[in-house]
Amino acid sequence: MSALRDDSPSAETARAESVAPLSVIVAYADRATHERALRIHDELVEKLAGDCSFEFTWWKFDFLRHADMFEAAVEAAVLADLIIFSVHAAEPLPPKVEEWLRAWCDRREKRRSALIALIGGTTQLAAQALPVHTLLQSAARKAHMDFVPRAFPIPPEAPCCLVDALSERAQQLEPLLEELLTRRPVVPYWGINE
Repeated sequence: MSALRDDSPSAETARAESVAPLSVIVAYADRATHERALRIHDELVEKLAGDCSFEFTWWKFDFLRHADMFEAAVEAAVLADLIIFSVHAAEPLPPKVEEWLRAWCDRREKRRSALIALIGGTTQLAAQALPVHTLLQSAARKAHMDFVPRAFPIPPEAPCCLVDALSERAQQLEPLLEELLTRRPVVPYWGINE
């Protein structure tokens, strides 16, 4: 005799809640890398919200300089189901972050998990040649984790300050302003008989 399966939305929610949430660690360098990681956070939550729940912890690289936070980050990484690194392509990982990688890689048990590398400022092909890509790929292999690299191209350069932005805007508007100033005014005809 087979058991009937309840596929109603409330049963789906109950199944998702009965399973332990996926533990996700996000390690990031600065504000820009944090924002990039937030986009991945939103994608994960949106796409998998009905199937599972998440427990996110966020670790800025600077936090790892403090001994107590370093140890807490190591323990969290040992147990994490997913570790997301959000880094800049042109910058090597700080020594303390590399130390943190080594500290938890050897201690992880072999189980289904992944390391996602969000590498900003490059294309997918160029990212593969970067030292940070190689380092994170090697760490994933050593920790028995799947490696998922994701490159983010360099955005177009924004003007460095408000004066430059205003100057650029003025140059774009100059031809239009010149035309308006040199145009002959149209005088409407009016009079008693019109």
